[in-house]
Amino acid sequence: MAAKLRYVCSSCVHDDALSALIREEGEKQICGFCGAKCSSLSLQELTDQILERISWEYSDVDSEMVPYDGEEQEYFCDLYTSEELLSDQIGLDARPEVILEIAQLMPDLTWCKRQLRSGDLAAALNSGWKSFIDVVKHHVRYFFSEPHDAHRGGRSDDFPNPEVFGIEYDPDEGVPPERILDAIGSIVRRAKLIRSLDSGSIIFRARVHAVHEKPATAEELGPPSTELAVQSNRMSPAGIVMFYGAFDSPTAIGETFQLDRERAADKVMSVGQFWSSRPLTVLDLTNLPSTPSFFGDYEMHHGISFLWDFNRDLTKPIARDGMEHVDYVPTQIVSEYFRHRFKTEEELLLDGIIYLSSRTGSPACVLFFDQSDCGGVASATTPALQLLEDATKRLLGSELIYMAQAAKKPR
Repeated sequence: MAAKLRYVCSSCVHDDALSALIREEGEKQICGFCGAKCSSLSLQELTDQILERISWEYSDVDSEMVPYDGEEQEYFCDLYTSEELLSDQIGLDARPEVILEIAQLMPDLTWCKRQLRSGDLAAALNSGWKSFIDVVKHHVRYFFSEPHDAHRGGRSDDFPNPEVFGIEYDPDEGVPPERILDAIGSIVRRAKLIRSLDSGSIIFRARVHAVHEKPATAEELGPPSTELAVQSNRMSPAGIVMFYGAFDSPTAIGETFQLDRERAADKVMSVGQFWSSRPLTVLDLTNLPSTPSFFGDYEMHHGISFLWDFNRDLTKPIARDGMEHVDYVPTQIVSEYFRHRFKTEEELLLDGIIYLSSRTGSPACVLFFDQSDCGGVASATTPALQLLEDATKRLLGSELIYMAQAAKKPR
């Protein structure tokens, strides 16, 4: 006797893409899990749809010809049961009993990531980003361009290379490092991470200085002149002037004042406030969207997943131990890309990047402004930033230590 066909409704499958599929293709049936009579899809049909998407990235371990260590009696890759694949790897959001029954309907295989022609775009993007870091830190920096075609890897008519965000890549090597910034730019546009800071926005900027100094002007509290920009920073190399700030005083202090520096208690800091005279177009990396459904937008599921890893790399703490001028190179090139090459859908250049401070966890920013953009020197146009008069605060070392400790990001 044939088993009774079981149905599931969209209320029992919480994944956005699969719920929409059930509502669109289902028929009025009694859900076998909640008992509601509504638009439902047979569990077998839903499983078939899930398997079709899974097959882009996963296969059984024998078909993938994964090497096997006879001595250790294990394969050289991670393995999953059907239930582990659905729950742990893919993160299928549904009632536990729905996940269990889907797993039982799936082929009885030992699953692994595809080794051959993998559709894991996040892996391709991460590989390209890691290659980019290695190339610009240790091999090529100033003439970073596309390599000769012979270096691009194994394309053939039988197995054409796939594309991600319009960029061709070799599945074995990932996105070419010379194209990874264009891929990031495409993700940023599609994720709608470009926003406008309102005119009149207040941005705090902190400056450590000698006890006898009392900076009070835009020239003294704003970014340094080109001649004095001798320090390599997270987003700008020595000689390139940018405006570093934050949207609250503790974060501006935390980003500038370092507790571990020698004689920290003897330092003095002035914190000025600048206001924007016009709207500022910025890349906002402080509120990334959650990763879309595995069963929905194929590229954006992987693109957003990669963007979370990329953002952690971009803002991770880097010790000033003499190697920072090398460790900062990737983020400096990223900044230059978004400053000079990237354009919004309206063909606008960006004014800066907002990111989470690695010291406080609150938003900080780098704006692509020099002294003329901040009222520090005479300019024919109205400066984009202007110093808020009579709002500068002067803080002694003991106060700085207390505030920096209070603002420190919890670990």
